[in-house]
Amino acid sequence: MSIFQKSVINKHLKNLDQNQVEEAYQKFRNNYSPSKIEEIKKLKEEEYQDGFLRDVFVDVFGYILKPDSNYNLAREFKNQGDGKKADGAILQNEKAVAVIELKSTKTKDLKSITGQAFNYKYNQPECRYVITSNFQKLRFYIDYANEFEEFDLFNLQKDEFELLYLILNSNSIFSDLPLKLKEETKFHEQQVSEQLYKDYSVFKNKLFENLIKNNPNNDKLTLFNKSQKLLDRFLFILFAEDSGLLPPNSISRIIDTYHKLEELYQEKPIYDLYKQYFGFLNTGRKGKTTADDIPAYNGGLFYTDELLDNLIIDDKILIDDLLKLSEYDFNTE
Repeated sequence: MSIFQKSVINKHLKNLDQNQVEEAYQKFRNNYSPSKIEEIKKLKEEEYQDGFLRDVFVDVFGYILKPDSNYNLAREFKNQGDGKKADGAILQNEKAVAVIELKSTKTKDLKSITGQAFNYKYNQPECRYVITSNFQKLRFYIDYANEFEEFDLFNLQKDEFELLYLILNSNSIFSDLPLKLKEETKFHEQQVSEQLYKDYSVFKNKLFENLIKNNPNNDKLTLFNKSQKLLDRFLFILFAEDSGLLPPNSISRIIDTYHKLEELYQEKPIYDLYKQYFGFLNTGRKGKTTADDIPAYNGGLFYTDELLDNLIIDDKILIDDLLKLSEYDFNTE
């Protein structure tokens, strides 16, 4: 499970000095060149531990390895509670703020060394970060083992390197930036979830009131029940378009079609376009491309409902409010 939210990461990536990032990236590419990767694959754990710390943490992320003066990175760092030693530790004021546990590429499952790494963490009172690696994969944890960021060092793309650099360079660790990113992520998720609930509640109430206004021949209880069914249909689309079950941006594309028909003087109520889409969800539709295919979700929600289909709803509600809701990522909210 990932630690950070993309929007939070993107905001902080903009604050990085791009020249420094590029310089670090070129050093990384040199230290993890294709030919060297092939050599690393052959090395035993103890044969490359020092090399790994120098190639990655010293050269790329700016740490100083003991015994150099003013060092802030050490090998074989001893636990405070027993005689066991972590393979490495990042030090601030001579106290471990991050522990590093290393294995060779023969260790395929990094999960198998998580317990060992966190045992070292628990023996260092100031330690907040845990880093594990088999020289190919690198995992970064904050406080707990249930969330981590993982990087494939053998196949690291520039955008992935930027995230790794953001959270692991020495300035970031010593300023506790990763923890701040995690806290900011939680605060942002709470804010978004609260605002989503508010926007959805507004839409729900406006829809029901609009149905009452435009359909006076139907009693309120019936209209309420139909409004709930309609809301369930819209919520399904909003979730499915964000999770890959439906073509992305399905709501906004329906709204775009409505505006194009307006320009061609062929306008029709937007509810008619939604009803057509509901039909596709019931029976399925082959798109012009595979990405535009709509599977048949014929579980009952989209079965023909004559009363619901014949209700009158103002265009504005089904455009403005649904467009606002579609801006949220329902796959994470």
